[in-house]
Amino acid sequence: MHFEAPPASMPVSDQQAWAKRLLQAEYISGISQEGAPLVTAATMRLLRRFVMGEFTLPEFMVLQNQRLRGW
Repeated sequence: MHFEAPPASMPVSDQQAWAKRLLQAEYISGISQEGAPLVTAATMRLLRRFVMGEFTLPEFMVLQNQRLRGW
């Protein structure tokens, strides 16, 4: 498994938000299309943090852009 499932103790609404982020991360990483990540390990680490709700999708994009630019 590339991304963790939401904790069962989490409220249902939070589990649903987690599941939505998980689907987005699987699409961004290429997993949903190819069955395996098509991105670097560093991008996967950022995507895992995104799935866990550490930051939003726009914030992920900013962090990824900064990482790629070497900031």
